Amino acid sequence: MDPFATNHQSQQGNPPEDAWDVSEFQHQVPPAQGAAKLILVAKQLKHPGLAKVLPVRLAHLTDPAILDWPLQSVTGVNLLQHCRDQNLDARQTIGLYLLACKAVEHLHSNHVIHGELSPANILVQEDGKPTVVHFELALQRTFSQQAASVDGLNVQTDLKAMASILAELIDEPMRESMPKSQALRFTAILKHALCSEEGVGYTSMEEFSNDLRFFMRGEPTLAKPPSFLKRLWKQLVSRSVLHTQTQRAASW
Repeated sequence: MDPFATNHQSQQGNPPEDAWDVSEFQHQVPPAQGAAKLILVAKQLKHPGLAKVLPVRLAHLTDPAILDWPLQSVTGVNLLQHCRDQNLDARQTIGLYLLACKAVEHLHSNHVIHGELSPANILVQEDGKPTVVHFELALQRTFSQQAASVDGLNVQTDLKAMASILAELIDEPMRESMPKSQALRFTAILKHALCSEEGVGYTSMEEFSNDLRFFMRGEPTLAKPPSFLKRLWKQLVSRSVLHTQTQRAASW
């Protein structure tokens, strides 16, 4: 059995190369002209870590909201399963994960919010490289000129989702196997990403990815682990609370 089972398959065949031709819209008024501009943006979504957006024909369409955005067929296993199957260590796992982050950064640079990021939507192919898939709805949402904020989606939505994926990849047992100082720094990065919102945490996928690279190189990171005194104070408070609860339980 092929270990790389098909997890994502586009139902579309490959359209002719000239299917991207939008010259007929050059002198038309919106929404047809708007559709042409959006098609040109879709053509820019070329990245080795993204499923390829296949060409679509616009001959009979005048509203980008009803366009279908087929993606290239991608065969692979999800990122989490791949890391487990290959028994990757923390450094190898983060290195692979950062390739997926670059793909998400490329989506964001073209004003596309994925909105459904999960290990199942990041497939590792036979060449060992991850590919982000299942962003057809993100394209429809973006190119129909529907503001992502209407659905409550923004850069932080994808950022938090990617942080959650990282927490699954580098789970508690793997973190416990790290030197304590590294584990504290890594946890600080995770917490910083998971609380990302306006004015708090990371402001972009690039900022998050860069901090992970600094961590990998042993360089200072934007996210800081709590100081020794803060950790000591937290432990003392926790013990005090536990002691108080124990005394109350005993008095009953």
